[in-house]
Amino acid sequence: MREEEAAQGVRVTTVYPGPTATDLLGEVRSTFGRPHDPELCIRPQTLAAMIVWVLSAPVDIGEGSARHGNGQGSH
Repeated sequence: MREEEAAQGVRVTTVYPGPTATDLLGEVRSTFGRPHDPELCIRPQTLAAMIVWVLSAPVDIGEGSARHGNGQGSH
């Protein structure tokens, strides 16, 4: 999709946040007998702030630039 829409000037971004500290994740993990420690998960507020940042990112943040949370994204 990213390649298809680039010609129209549309940026397509995919976000893979990992486990998020929600009641639903706790219920799902409990159903499957898996442990759930919300302290080891991203907070919903943090995920929301990240999405707002991605949607308002400057145009010069190109594909892959924000791929890694440690600042090691490829350019």
